[in-house]
Amino acid sequence: MLDMSTTPLAALPSGDALGAELVALVEFEKERAARKAAQARARAERASARAAARAIPPEVDEAYAHLALAELRAARQLIAEEEERLGYWQRILATRQDALRGDGADLDMERLRPALSAGRMHSARSAIGRVCGAPLPALPDLGLLWVDPDASDADAILTEVAGSLALYRDALAGRLKSVTQELIARYRMSPADCLALLPA
Repeated sequence: MLDMSTTPLAALPSGDALGAELVALVEFEKERAARKAAQARARAERASARAAARAIPPEVDEAYAHLALAELRAARQLIAEEEERLGYWQRILATRQDALRGDGADLDMERLRPALSAGRMHSARSAIGRVCGAPLPALPDLGLLWVDPDASDADAILTEVAGSLALYRDALAGRLKSVTQELIARYRMSPADCLALLPA
């Protein structure tokens, strides 16, 4: 019986349909063996990278040294909730911009006004700044979202607000990443602390 992975092509019958099929089969087996070898190498490289990462001692950030683990978790939740609120404002802003450019219907801002509280955004921004030890970028005047769509500078105003909100969101993402890294470092130093997250 022929070993398809090692038999030289010249040793196979050629010039007929069977020979052509055998040649194709040999090539297929070689390609499959090469793929398996590549996959095995990739798995080994990933395993090596994970082992190397585990060998690196966890580094805690002194900026969060004043926070207990429970406070750090609460800070992460606060930042995540602020990101969610910001996303709501950004969706409203994007809808208004689309309407001004003729890509959809505008919102009834007067009906939305009771549901929008810029004060909560400013309050959360201050709280995150206190917890993380550095203030976040200033929020724009969110009241500008109520700009009259017939105003000549309405589009420019909303574009400026959009830019400020994007900068604020980038800063939030940075805070969320650093707090998450700090949590991971602490869990690596004391794995038993992860048990506190499980339901009683």
